[in-house]
Parts: sequence; C-alpha cells; structure tokens
Amino acid sequence: MFTGNFSPAQSLDTVIRAAVKARSMGAENLRLLMVGDGMSRQALEALTDELNARDTVVFTGSVPPSEVPRYTTLADGLVASLSASPDLGMTVPAKIASYMAAAKPLLASMDGEGARAVEASGCGFASPAQDSDALANNMLALYRAGEAERSTLGQKAFAWYQANYRRRAVLDQLEAFLIPGEKTNV
Repeated sequence: MFTGNFSPAQSLDTVIRAAVKARSMGAENLRLLMVGDGMSRQALEALTDELNARDTVVFTGSVPPSEVPRYTTLADGLVASLSASPDLGMTVPAKIASYMAAAKPLLASMDGEGARAVEASGCGFASPAQDSDALANNMLALYRAGEAERSTLGQKAFAWYQANYRRRAVLDQLEAFLIPGEKTNV
C-alpha cells in the first residue's frame, strides 16, 4: 500500500511497474492499493491501463487523514518511494516515520537516509530509487514472508519509531545535541 500525495517526487511509476513485475514473478495475489491523489494520478492511472494492471493496482482517491489508519491496518506492507535525487536523500521522509508508527513492514524505494532508516531498523526492505526490478524483488520477498515474519518486521518498525521519531525521543536527541552531557526535562 502507498498512502499520500501522487507527485513526480514519489516516483510512483516505479512502484506500479514493480508491483506488476512482482506478480509476474509469482506474487499472483499481490494487490497494490494507492490511497491518495495528486498531480500524477492521471498519468499513473494511464500507466496502469497501459500495463493492463487494473487487477494489480487499485486507486482509492483521497481519504481524510483520520481514515488512513483504517487502510494501513489492512496492509501487509507499506511502500515509500522517492525519485533519485541527492536532495531527497538527505533526510528521512515523514512518511517513513508515519509508516513505522503503523507497525507494518516497510518497502523503501529511495536513496539516502530514508533507506538507511529502514535497513538499520530491520523493519523491511530497501532498494535504490527508481529501480523497479529491485523493488519487485523486495515486494516478492515480503509477499512470500509468513505472517509471523511480517509481524516481527512491523514490531521492529514500531520500536524504531518509538526510539527515534516520537516527539519525546526527538526532543531528547535535540537536547543532547544542543547541551552535551546535560539532561533536562522539557
């Protein structure tokens, strides 16, 4: 599942191509749910039609932010992707943190810090930005993982979120950076 804005920066064409390839490699029941909308939606739907992949890729349109957890709860994995760009690789996208908070396995198709966070946490699989073949292999690996393995990946995601991205953890890290050796409560 992907949730969010459909823009060129997300390289969602890579995700769609990867899902189609993963199905052809043996993930015959894989479905990619695209929850959201944006400037690239029309082109992404046209690509889906061009690939004859309406049985693989489902577009829901926008949903209120409060309803996103209803969707992520049903997902076996969450996909975060970015275009290849040195600038986009400098920080961890907010989507990585919100996906980790959902306690689901992650598939990251990006370069830089976001991919490193997924790898370091052990919560899923990372592949280079815009590499649909590598992402397809990761989709297939997650598809073939058992329920227990996916649950463990989700637990690792949530643990990483708790330790690194929740507000208190971020404030503690900032405080330690600004005032080395001194711990105060905010």
